[in-house]
Amino acid sequence: MNWKKLNILFFLAICLALNLQAQKADEELAAQYLGSKEYEKAADKYERLLNSNPKSMYFYDNLLKSYLGLNDFGSAQKLVKKQIRKFEGNYYYLVDEGYLLKLQNQN
Repeated sequence: MNWKKLNILFFLAICLALNLQAQKADEELAAQYLGSKEYEKAADKYERLLNSNPKSMYFYDNLLKSYLGLNDFGSAQKLVKKQIRKFEGNYYYLVDEGYLLKLQNQN
């Protein structure tokens, strides 16, 4: 392997490490916002995090909690329906949809 390829691999490894570090910082900040009931800021962070990792139940749950903390049932329902479409066999999201309907006194 020549030096040019080795330098490129090294550069890519550093970029990946920095990206992971930035995501970790965003996760911590989002959790801090959620813990201090700053739901709008938490929702913004968790939306980005969930977009970068759509399979993460942790990001999904916390984004849903943020929407519910804001009483933003419209965004919460959009989130749940989107996840239902993406992951058809996962009944977890159907339970969340039922919970949202119950919170809004709907059948």
